[in-house]
Amino acid sequence: MIRFDPRQTGKVWHKLIDVLFIAVVASVCGFNEWEEMEVWAKKKEEWLRKYLELPNGIF
Repeated sequence: MIRFDPRQTGKVWHKLIDVLFIAVVASVCGFNEWEEMEVWAKKKEEWLRKYLELPNGIF
């Protein structure tokens, strides 16, 4: 499997798949602004960790 992440390695805190998963699930839950998604993700961090690594947490 080819893994392509165009972001600059030294500037990346979060895995791309984690960011995309959170954005999609938050959108399905009705949160469409980045700030709303962040608040939702912080409240659901324990649940999200069942599916994602989140090596640097959510911030």
